Amino acid sequence: MVEIAISVAAKTAEYFVDPIARPFRYLWNYKTNFEKLENEVKKLQARIDTVQCSVSAGEDPLPDVKFWQENVKKIIDEASELINEDNLELANTQCCKGFSSPNLLKRYQRSKKAGGKLEDVVGLWREGGEFREYSRPTITKQPWLQSSHGFKNAD
Repeated sequence: MVEIAISVAAKTAEYFVDPIARPFRYLWNYKTNFEKLENEVKKLQARIDTVQCSVSAGEDPLPDVKFWQENVKKIIDEASELINEDNLELANTQCCKGFSSPNLLKRYQRSKKAGGKLEDVVGLWREGGEFREYSRPTITKQPWLQSSHGFKNAD
């Protein structure tokens, strides 16, 4: 009987406490979220450089690789903008010998955005490691050499 009561209480707490505690986790992990985002963006940048090196010179990247590269560039730009906004906001709120007076609503919103971007960045990083091939040979219009004299009959 006691086990049932504990099980019901645990499930009830899970449904009521977790939605209330989640916003506080974003506030509590604000700095950590941005540090993780910066580190993962660096890792993703290294991955895109590796993929770019794997595309042989004179070859076209495969369509899925090209699509992935476009998505990576977009996400890196968005994440960098978010990080720069955070650094600017942090610099503007400094007062009184380095103490800051944070706006908790803005911190919550930025931390939540950083968490979402972090998931996107990690997903793209994983996806970049799953390619088996990166490029295909470029087909030229005239793959054979032509004579400057053209074809002449040997009669």
